[in-house]
Amino acid sequence: MEIAYEPNITLKRTRYVGASLRLRSPLSFALEGKMETSEKAQTLTPVVAAVSLFLIGMAALAPVSLEIAPYSFVTIIPAFLVSGILGEKFLIVGAVLGSLIAPIGYIMAARYISRSGNTLPKASVITFVLVSVLSLASAVSGWDLTIRYISATRAIALVIQALSPALLILLIGFICRKSLTVRRSLVLHWAAFAWLSWSAFPWYGELL
Repeated sequence: MEIAYEPNITLKRTRYVGASLRLRSPLSFALEGKMETSEKAQTLTPVVAAVSLFLIGMAALAPVSLEIAPYSFVTIIPAFLVSGILGEKFLIVGAVLGSLIAPIGYIMAARYISRSGNTLPKASVITFVLVSVLSLASAVSGWDLTIRYISATRAIALVIQALSPALLILLIGFICRKSLTVRRSLVLHWAAFAWLSWSAFPWYGELL
C-alpha cells in the first residue's frame, strides 16, 4: 500500500506545482516586463538628457542673429580656436568639442549619483559655486562693453540669462537639499549643465 500511495502523492504534488506555475506565469511575465522597461528607461534617460545638452550647446552656431542670443563661450571659443588652427572648415569640429563638455559632465555626475545615492555631492556644489562666481565676474566685466558696442537691451538680456538661472538653481538646491531624491538631483544637475552650455558665459561686447 505504501508503494502504491507514494506515486499518487507525487502525482498530486506535480499537478499542484504545475497549476501554481500556470497561475503565476502571467504575473511573473508582467513583473519581468516592467523591470526590463524600468531598466531601459533608466538607461535611456541619461542618454536623452545628454543629447539635449549637446543640442543646446550647438544652438550657439544657429544661423540666426538675435540681439538677445547669448552665443555661449563654451561653444564659440573652442570653435574659434580649432578654426584658427586648422582653418574655417573645421569650425564645426571645435563647436562639437565645446558642446560635448556639458553632456560628458552630466553623464559622469549622473553615473556617480545613481550608483552612490549621494544626491548632493560636494564636488557638484563646489564646481557650481565656482562657475557661478566666474559667470558673475564675466557679467560685470562685459556689461560696459556690451552697452558701448551693442545696446543696453542686449546687456540686460545677457546678464539675466547668465545670472538668474544660477540663482534659481542655487535656491532650489538649498531649499530641497534634505528631500532630494536621485531623480530630482539628476534634474537639478541637468538644469545646471544646460545653463552652463547655454548662457553661463555669453558673448559680451561687440559681435563679430
